[in-house]
Amino acid sequence: MNKFLFTALAAALATSPALADKPADKGKPSQEQMEAHHEQMGEQMTTHHEQMKGHHGMMEAKAADGEAKAEEYRQMAAEKRVEAEAKRIEAKANRAEAELAGDEAKDKAMKADKQRDKEKRSGFEKQQAKKAEQEQKELGKGSEKGQAAREEHSKKWWQFWK
Repeated sequence: MNKFLFTALAAALATSPALADKPADKGKPSQEQMEAHHEQMGEQMTTHHEQMKGHHGMMEAKAADGEAKAEEYRQMAAEKRVEAEAKRIEAKANRAEAELAGDEAKDKAMKADKQRDKEKRSGFEKQQAKKAEQEQKELGKGSEKGQAAREEHSKKWWQFWK
């Protein structure tokens, strides 16, 4: 009996594909399936287009916002450049004024130095004249021995040849 069962089962399996209905289009979808698929794809495309329009609108709004912000930044940068240029010009003017004031101060200081030098020279010259007079006054005073001693002590050490 086992053999009979086994044979019947093998025959049923072998004949079932042979007896089955074959598709008319050799595995291709039927016209109804294609129409249903096209309708479904059309709906998906419509939905997708609507979503893209929404995204496109948002992107345009963002781009407009970005352009507005960029324009604001450009204006702010231009204002900062103008302010910086004004500061540079003002600083140059201040430096020029300070330089002029410094030059004037230097001129005044130089004139004062020259005046002091003249006064010092005249004072030095006066001092030399006084010393010369003192030596002449001392010439006639005292004994000969004292005069000789004064002459010897009045010689400068670096003027040893005198």
